Amino acid sequence: MDPEQFEVTVHRYPIDPAARTRLIDLLQQVFPRTDVDWLQSMRGQYADVLTTWQVVGTLDGTPVGSASVAFAVDSPEVCVIEDVITVPAARRRGIARTLTERAVQIAFDAGCRVAYLGNAPIVSSVYEHIGFTRLAGACMRRPGPGGEDYEGVAFAPGQRTVVRETNWGDLSAVVCLMAQPIVPALAHYDQGLVSPLAAAPRRAVSNFTSVKYAVESAGGNMWSLVSVDSPHRVLGFVSVMPGPGPLREHTGRFEVTCHDQYAGDASVLLETAIGWATEQGKVLLEAFVAETDSTKREWFEEAGFVEVARLPGVLSIADRRVEAIVLHRG
Repeated sequence: MDPEQFEVTVHRYPIDPAARTRLIDLLQQVFPRTDVDWLQSMRGQYADVLTTWQVVGTLDGTPVGSASVAFAVDSPEVCVIEDVITVPAARRRGIARTLTERAVQIAFDAGCRVAYLGNAPIVSSVYEHIGFTRLAGACMRRPGPGGEDYEGVAFAPGQRTVVRETNWGDLSAVVCLMAQPIVPALAHYDQGLVSPLAAAPRRAVSNFTSVKYAVESAGGNMWSLVSVDSPHRVLGFVSVMPGPGPLREHTGRFEVTCHDQYAGDASVLLETAIGWATEQGKVLLEAFVAETDSTKREWFEEAGFVEVARLPGVLSIADRRVEAIVLHRG
């Protein structure tokens, strides 16, 4: 690659309409569809709590590659790398490597101590050449300055915690949480969030976006358990979504997960979500739990849920068919 022909530009969201159109055209050459609503994000809809930078590479003035990085506006600790692409005609020139490295350094300069990204498992990827290591499945990690043992600090027991509504600033912290080998096999039944302890994850960054979009579009709500000392250090989360069809006005479907060190706080998350659902007029509360998730089942039973049915073999975890237990609280 001739360095005189290659240029890198950096955009912080929100992006002006002209640049937004060019960027979406570039992304769609490789990603016809993703788990992120590009238009909402580029317009700055989440910019009050989530900082997003887009790094774009051009050859002879033509956009040929891109990488983005996102992290919390307030006290960032974790970043996620997204939308790394190179158009087919410009591949094998080191463009993805250059753009990803620039994106990572933006986050580390902002104070982030660790970076995560999602990438299909292959023998050797470009990311391994710039310091990322594969944790499990699609999840890769790279420590920044002082970040070698970040997770040991972030999930250390004994932190003061608070429950608040989830916002887009929690994106990277939820990705980090779901990269940990926590005991509950299924963090979210509907969206298929699986703990690395149970199976190699098939995605990483989209763990947050898939749940958040689903909850928002359904008219539900979501709360995060966070450290008092670090506003976007997520230690657990809970969501409520309306039930299907004509039952949606009267039913709520619950999902909850916590880091093992904060399993005792699952009751606080559920109490918050149950209170909201009751205020919304939900009279039947429902949860689906994998038969292997005894800890998660205990959380729901302690909150007043009881088993009403079993669905044989409806879940697939690590290529094994698993029974789902249906729990209700009326």
